[in-house]
Amino acid sequence: MLSQLGVVLDFRVLNCVFRDFGLAGINVNGAYAKGVIAECQFIDIYRPELGNYGYGVLVVGDGSTNWDRPFVLGNDDSVFVEDCSFIGNRHAIASNNGSRYVFRYNHTSAPRPENGTFVDAHGFEYGSDRGSRGYEVYGNILENRTRTPNWLIGIGIRGGDGVIFDNQFFDDSPDFEGYDHPILLACRMDESATCDYPNQDQTRDLYLWNNTLNDQPTGLAIFSGHACLFEEGRDYYLYERPDYTPYTYPHPLRDEPECLDGQEQECYTGPPGTVGVGPCRAGIQTCSSGSWSTTCQGQVLPGVEVCDDDLDNDCDGLTDDSDGEDCPAEPDGAETEIDGGVDGAVDQGFDAGGEEEEGSNVESAGCSCSIIGARPPVPRKPSIIINNFQ
Repeated sequence: MLSQLGVVLDFRVLNCVFRDFGLAGINVNGAYAKGVIAECQFIDIYRPELGNYGYGVLVVGDGSTNWDRPFVLGNDDSVFVEDCSFIGNRHAIASNNGSRYVFRYNHTSAPRPENGTFVDAHGFEYGSDRGSRGYEVYGNILENRTRTPNWLIGIGIRGGDGVIFDNQFFDDSPDFEGYDHPILLACRMDESATCDYPNQDQTRDLYLWNNTLNDQPTGLAIFSGHACLFEEGRDYYLYERPDYTPYTYPHPLRDEPECLDGQEQECYTGPPGTVGVGPCRAGIQTCSSGSWSTTCQGQVLPGVEVCDDDLDNDCDGLTDDSDGEDCPAEPDGAETEIDGGVDGAVDQGFDAGGEEEEGSNVESAGCSCSIIGARPPVPRKPSIIINNFQ
């Protein structure tokens, strides 16, 4: 049994089996409770010696705290029960005291004959501080196959507001007498209701549409003596709620988390092949709320190559000349000193008399330097160096 007091946020109960409990298989209580119960089985949650209990799931809020805060349908601010099966329970789900729940795409069958209601929302009754606040009930299959009914309600609403739609009721009992009412609306069942409208926490904003009994449309019944409290078009509406969109299905909390909160892993967002080269280093990602953080703390990424600092700033494996272009030896057209002469004095292949010397071209000069922008260096024979040539 999951029983919590206070704040219960974003809990997950998945793929579990609950059998032979007396009070409830799962009991969630406290203010702001929200989370998901999915793909679970609730079997024989009922013991006659415990009387009026036998709840698959029990949702109990925190009274006025839950009633006083804003109530919006279609968001995640509820206890979600989805894709579960309920066999042999008195109530598949029950609620009270400011509770908020979503009951969707479940399958209920074999109800207990003793005062059974598959889906229940208590009102301000039987000593409770407040009644249920809200509910969304849709897409369920509710079957009575026992043929031994004794006051069986499919969905019984005694307080709070919400939506009920797309539910399928099936009844195998003779003349469809198994269900007293597929859907019943009441105010209080402890005889404390009066015709002084409105009673505290009574239903005043309920929408119902597209519910069927044995594949035929079924409507809403009002509990005997309570018709003075409910008026169609004021308190309940037999058509689709125009401003309503169901919350995401499946519930996002059912997704397997990427990680467990507090876990750490290495991360790196630089180009492939650069991590561990030069100063480039991996960082650390931390898991929060089931997902890895989008920041990579402490990583060092490639930068712009800085010449003459003896570092491989761009992490390509080369220091001060990452690709042969970042740090050239000299810019194009630079003048070069040759053999200790003055910049700009270069061998032009002339003899002392100014005549061109046969065979004294660049290829035959004795120069071991390189002139950027000219021809590449080749071995040369000794030649005349002319300084300050004009």
